[in-house]
Amino acid sequence: MRAGQHFLVDREYIMKELQALSPSKSDSVLEIGSGEGHITRLIAEKAKKVIAIEKDPMLMIVAKTNSPPNIIWKLEDALKLNFESVDLVFSNVPYYISSPLLLKIIKWGEFKRAILSFQKEFAQRLIALPSSKEYGRISVIFKLLANAEPLFDIPPWAFKPRPKIWSSVIEVKPREKRPVSELGKLEPFTSALFSQKNRLIPKALCKLKMFDSQAEAIKAIDDYSIAKKRVRELTPEEVLFLSKKLGEKREIADLSTIG
Repeated sequence: MRAGQHFLVDREYIMKELQALSPSKSDSVLEIGSGEGHITRLIAEKAKKVIAIEKDPMLMIVAKTNSPPNIIWKLEDALKLNFESVDLVFSNVPYYISSPLLLKIIKWGEFKRAILSFQKEFAQRLIALPSSKEYGRISVIFKLLANAEPLFDIPPWAFKPRPKIWSSVIEVKPREKRPVSELGKLEPFTSALFSQKNRLIPKALCKLKMFDSQAEAIKAIDDYSIAKKRVRELTPEEVLFLSKKLGEKREIADLSTIG
């Protein structure tokens, strides 16, 4: 078992997660990180089909023992696997892959709802509002692709082995209008921009070598309500606006290597 991998064993919190997921006999469910399959089987009792992904072959051997026929087991790395469209997604996400797995899930977006648990601090970053301490690059990308509702927290003692921190369960729904085609430019731009999160926008853009002067940056932005803000005050939509507006200036600096 990898460091950072903790299995939910407390029945009270398992049942709270299952209640939040609420699969029906017509639902297909993707479970990422099925472990020994205890929760997988409970989901399968309610769902039409469960696609259970687990990377650890030893855990998979245990999980597949006396398995019901509506569970499809996949010994795969979820970060490398192409997901198929499903109704629901479920995962107690291993802490060490929280960011890449979440981004993979929301970029894919071929599901109705997802019930996911993360390290509490990471979950707070996802739902953080502009100007808050937790608000940053991941907040922007997430909010442009999905909506989230915080559901409940899970204490360390509900897991085995016991982590040092609390976890939070959130419900995630893909947004109807998602700027997926913009992500290739948006992600490096956002990463670079938030390396300057406390600077005013014109000064931040000059620091990133996109403009020689703040006056030039303000003219290019062509929206004073945005130009007078600090980076951390930008809404996700304003970050997307800047990424589109300043796209032609990106060649001045290799933003993917900054911040």
